Amino acid sequence: MLAAMDTFRLRFSERLWRISPMRLAGPSLDKELRTASRRKRTYGYRLLYVIGLLLMVLPYWTDAFYVGRTPIPLQQARMAEGVIHITSRMMWFQFLTLPMASVVLLSGAFSEEIAKRTLGVLMTTPISGFQMVAGKLLSALSQLVMLMLQSVPILMMMGIYGGLDWRFIAAATGLTLCCSLTAGLTTVWVSTYFRRGTVVIIVTLLLLTMVYIVVPQCLLRGHWLGYINPLNIFVLVETSLYQGMYYDYHDLIIKLIDDALLAPWISYPVAVPYGLFCIFQLIVSFGLLIWSAKRVRKKGYQLFSGQSRLTRWFTEPSEKAQRPIGGKPIELKPLRTVTGNAMIWKELRTPMLRRRKLKLAAIVSPLLLLNSILFLLMMGISGQARWLEMMMPLLFIMISLSPFIMTLLFSAGAISSEKEHGTWPILLVTPLSGWTILVGKIVGIIKKTCVYWLSVLGLIWVLIYVNECPPVTAVLILLIAGQMFLWICASGLFWGSLVRKTATSVVLTILSLVVCWGLGTYVISFIKDWCFYNTFSRYNMWLLDSLMCLNPFVQLGSILQREYSWPLHHLNEALFSTVFVFGAFVLHCIASFVLLAIT
Repeated sequence: MLAAMDTFRLRFSERLWRISPMRLAGPSLDKELRTASRRKRTYGYRLLYVIGLLLMVLPYWTDAFYVGRTPIPLQQARMAEGVIHITSRMMWFQFLTLPMASVVLLSGAFSEEIAKRTLGVLMTTPISGFQMVAGKLLSALSQLVMLMLQSVPILMMMGIYGGLDWRFIAAATGLTLCCSLTAGLTTVWVSTYFRRGTVVIIVTLLLLTMVYIVVPQCLLRGHWLGYINPLNIFVLVETSLYQGMYYDYHDLIIKLIDDALLAPWISYPVAVPYGLFCIFQLIVSFGLLIWSAKRVRKKGYQLFSGQSRLTRWFTEPSEKAQRPIGGKPIELKPLRTVTGNAMIWKELRTPMLRRRKLKLAAIVSPLLLLNSILFLLMMGISGQARWLEMMMPLLFIMISLSPFIMTLLFSAGAISSEKEHGTWPILLVTPLSGWTILVGKIVGIIKKTCVYWLSVLGLIWVLIYVNECPPVTAVLILLIAGQMFLWICASGLFWGSLVRKTATSVVLTILSLVVCWGLGTYVISFIKDWCFYNTFSRYNMWLLDSLMCLNPFVQLGSILQREYSWPLHHLNEALFSTVFVFGAFVLHCIASFVLLAIT
């Protein structure tokens, strides 16, 4: 009887599995889900998401729900208005962070398999390339859905005070999931070409930025490519929300965007329901899924047969050196003599990227951006090509954030990449001291990111040349950039020494910077507001203001907004402000050295 029951259960389970949609992912999904549940970085991602959501909501919450000496009807009105802003900002936060999270989660989808040479072994199993890609993709999407579900209780509580219409929440959620799916599949496709997760993240972000933001914004109004910009679609949905419409994007919405959000010479989608954009994203995602499955199978067969060369564009230098030219054996070069510090000697000879074409593109791109900014400024001064000036904010953001992003990635992967390749234990048994290794790593980071920092200096020079900023701005920005560079390097090296994976080190570094420069500033601002409403604590305002000004972004914002007291106006105040910026630089240097000593 028991044997018959067991046989019935097995047959029933087998038939149920045949009709189950999870069969498309195969055993790869089960393996990825079990692996993700055991990883510590999975819980780190959730913690980072919660902290970021708190930072996004906290300013509006403190402004709307602060109970002061105000009448109850006024408090209720402020709460109702604050709930609308909180819900909207939560949707914006999900829309911006979840596609980024999908890029980070899937950056090592197949790059790690290729680096460890386990992709060829997977080709010997009955698992197809489609099942491999679908398993890794669904595993990452399940993590993203869990992140979205964390904000559901907050949205339900906000509904008590009014909240937003469920149709906007549904539209924003659909747009977020479609963009996350497209970003994840793009990352999977890019990971079949590269072996390092950081390179996959950089290439994917550049590709998505060029295709979805830069190209549509450079076109004239009415071009069909303007429909693929997800930011414009989300703005249209949110704007229609405040007007009480969801599918009728006509003259009123276009006029609102024309006057308040976009310039009349920049392209934007007109009268497009968000459903069409979601369908377009799903079609693109399906194409990327099929393409990635074919790429994975082709690459796996090449690794299994010992032919790691994929195309002539993506050949490693070591693979090119192994192929003799004209049938002649390759002559070995003589050994080089190490002079000076061995760690610095090694880091100075380590290339930023091992592929010449990518390295050339990484070096030329900031120079092209800088020349574009100079050209646009000169054309704006001469009164010609005014429509080109709308590209200025985008170029400013790209050229300003690129050195910080590159510094964060290279510092977080300086030690963790050594652990991934198995060279870190060998480095520790050498007679090199810990400080020698750390100094060498910092020199290597400076060498790899110097092009981007020089582009920032060129940008400052251009702004000074066109009389947009006073000359003293260059000195102050150099001090601020120096303290940010040292703290980012120290944080990246510290977390890289504690974990093994580069992706985990990058996430922990971002989390520490967000806590230090984001959450800390908000907490101090909250305490400052509390002290302001309590007369007995107003004498502590100067100390709290000084602590807030230690944030380099606060200093940078006040300088760029020209709120700084320049010389020849209030000399004592200007001198005090300059000394304060220099003192903040010294404090960041001391804190960075302490963190490096702990490392």
